[in-house]
Amino acid sequence: MHTITKSFSEKRKNDRGLEWIKDKFAGMKSKLTSIEKNMIELEIDFLSHHNVGDLPKSTIHGDLFRDNVLFLNEKRPSFIDFYYACEEVLVFDIAIALNDWCIDADGAIDKNKLTEFIEGYETERPLTKEERVYMPVALRWAALRFYISRLEHIHSNPSAEILAVKNPNQFKNILIDRQVTEYRI
Repeated sequence: MHTITKSFSEKRKNDRGLEWIKDKFAGMKSKLTSIEKNMIELEIDFLSHHNVGDLPKSTIHGDLFRDNVLFLNEKRPSFIDFYYACEEVLVFDIAIALNDWCIDADGAIDKNKLTEFIEGYETERPLTKEERVYMPVALRWAALRFYISRLEHIHSNPSAEILAVKNPNQFKNILIDRQVTEYRI
């Protein structure tokens, strides 16, 4: 998908980037525990100091969870739910997928699954050295983005488009793991 979207002419800004995270956090801050607030504030500060620079960009899916991929045949998966598709660094999309596809029950990354995922990805598009170096940051960014998103659903009046509110603690645990463990590829 990342290779194909290089030629896609339409561009859409990532409306779930760091500014969105800051805005949503500010709106729900009073509803969070002091531990949650501190953890999120520290993570926002960390991400604010890690610029993506010239990492490869294209249109990404932006929500590449297992439930948004159908396998009609082993070689070519079908992607669904492009609601969050936008132009962004490709490593962010990879991090979103890794944080869902390659974790154990506690949210830690399973290194065998990580290796298999990256090897499979690189059969289509090799990662750059810079993307490999940025991956631990991207994993934290993706974890925070979905933690905030799930907290927002819990602390707001869900609209009709939200069919099921997902537990934010899953991504809280993933974020904590990414903060204390630097996964290198």
